[in-house]
Amino acid sequence: MPTIAVVTRKGGSGKTTISTAIAGYLAAGDVPTGILDLDPQGSASAWAAARGDERAKVLGVRSRPATLREDLRRMGASGVAVTVVDTPPHSDAALAGAIEVADVIVLPSLPSAFDLHALSSAVGSVKAAGRRGGVVLNCAIPNTIAIAEAKVAVAEMGLPLLGVLHRRMVWQYAAARGLSPAELDSRSEATAELNALCGAILNLIES
Repeated sequence: MPTIAVVTRKGGSGKTTISTAIAGYLAAGDVPTGILDLDPQGSASAWAAARGDERAKVLGVRSRPATLREDLRRMGASGVAVTVVDTPPHSDAALAGAIEVADVIVLPSLPSAFDLHALSSAVGSVKAAGRRGGVVLNCAIPNTIAIAEAKVAVAEMGLPLLGVLHRRMVWQYAAARGLSPAELDSRSEATAELNALCGAILNLIES
């Protein structure tokens, strides 16, 4: 059962928004999907519960680093084909545990100097563990120098850039309804960005 972990040490990078969007994308594509929520706030599991009966189910489970492997095993036993792991900020135990169990690690970052500096630590942890992964730039403002500079910084870190997600309200509207952008508006620019991101993630899983 492939596992996708969304990790970074810094708060405010959009880990939960990205985790739930990936899970919704997979579920809408008829992939039995689960989301393990390591964040004590429980936003990802609440998102899964809010999806309603008219949407493809995402099994949302609250988890802890100490029970992560057992929770993953239970996910697989329940019929889940792909699990997304959402992690909290400022938790080395959660980050290390998620990296240890994941097949692919997604590292979100805002395209700012401070966020990219914080990202480098998590990138180092992924590389040290010998895991496959890549970076996604989140909340980017279109046509700005910051994006170009961030792409250069990511390239220097030695992990691929999986995608760039721009600042669009559809991300918030979808999350509030237990959806991914693709489920809320299949023709939106956010959906095109999500499709590209998930395609890059699936290519990493298959490689």
